[in-house]
Amino acid sequence: MTTTDIDIAWAQEELGIAQLGDKRLSKRLVKMVAQFEAQPFASIPQACGSWAATQAAYDFFDNEKVEAQAILEAHRTATLKRMAGERTVLALQDTVLLNYTGHRSTKGLGPIGTKVQQQQGLVVHATEAVTPAGVPLGLLDVQIWAREEESEGKAQRKTRPIEEKESNKWLKALRHSLEGLPEGVQMVTVCDRESDIYEFFDLAQQLRASVVVRAAQDRRVEGEGGHLWATVQARPQAGTMQVHIPARDKQPAREAQLAVRFAEVVLQPPQQPRQAAQKNLSPLRVWAVLTTEISPPEGATPISWMLLSNVPVRNFQDACERLAWYAQRWKIEVYFDLLENGCKIEERRLRTVDRLQRCIAVYAIVA
Repeated sequence: MTTTDIDIAWAQEELGIAQLGDKRLSKRLVKMVAQFEAQPFASIPQACGSWAATQAAYDFFDNEKVEAQAILEAHRTATLKRMAGERTVLALQDTVLLNYTGHRSTKGLGPIGTKVQQQQGLVVHATEAVTPAGVPLGLLDVQIWAREEESEGKAQRKTRPIEEKESNKWLKALRHSLEGLPEGVQMVTVCDRESDIYEFFDLAQQLRASVVVRAAQDRRVEGEGGHLWATVQARPQAGTMQVHIPARDKQPAREAQLAVRFAEVVLQPPQQPRQAAQKNLSPLRVWAVLTTEISPPEGATPISWMLLSNVPVRNFQDACERLAWYAQRWKIEVYFDLLENGCKIEERRLRTVDRLQRCIAVYAIVA
């Protein structure tokens, strides 16, 4: 397959404004992305089509002047343009671990998985913008890094402030996603259970950012219930709704019928170790939406979501909208699958983490 004028026009529109310090590098980036987009699954030499183009691609990835974030920032600008005019945009955050354990000669990788597995690779945390109907608009934030070997125990890690923890990735992405937001667009950040961090909700309140997070912790709340789940479960059922559940973990796709409850709650701040309390965290008012699946198919894992949002839920229709927003979160899992399996990103052998980061930035856009 050869690169077409359409491929080149798309790459130029997406990355033509990339500020790489040299116009020749920007032109090379556009041409390279067009070639990779035409054959995302091919090896770099196959996609480039000639030895000269292949060498130019490897030289690009080896160029210390090229920053992965500069590549991504050009695409981010194009994403923001596509967001303009939308009433609501969902910013889907999630993390993927890229496994390069078999790349013995690659320097600078970090541990992924468990200690027993002894795997090496990189961490990618991405924020994808989609419409409420699930139409992809592009990436708003991509963080790529190698973990350091842990030298302290779990109890010691808990005493660190959030800024020194890996979980700060959620807060950094939230801040960056809001930069340059087109006027009139409501951006709602949607995350899974790993982001159920009190500081994340606190930052969202400070930035006046809208969020929907699937709860992982049965937090303390004001009132007689005492805790989140008991408080919301005590509310009467507001209604039922149907949600499409994609195929996952050998379970086929299905339409799930969900019972819906919701409540306004005030979350109590966690009782932090003294060393980690860099500031006093105040109680936070949020809305909780609880769903439980009615009559799930035999052998299927029943759907049960507790969502927390700082966007008011005044009625059943509001609750259904929050659930519909969260139901789009699986789109970023599809995106990561495209990056890993469609673009074969774990098969790229570039010997150093710096080269890999530039390569991942390029294929992140192609995916």
